[in-house]
Amino acid sequence: MSRVSMLIVIGIVLALSPFSGFPLSWLMWFYLALGLLVAGIGISLRPKPVRRAENVHEASPVLS
Repeated sequence: MSRVSMLIVIGIVLALSPFSGFPLSWLMWFYLALGLLVAGIGISLRPKPVRRAENVHEASPVLS
């Protein structure tokens, strides 16, 4: 399952969780766990930083 589809499933689970009948104390921890999971997936989906142009040219010799 891809990370994007996991986010969709987590969103559906979160939308349906108030109707689950679990006690509010359980739901509090459930929301915390799913929130951390969503944050972790979001961080993993961020693009890797691209090297700036100045870092690429530092390795080349300077012509006088």
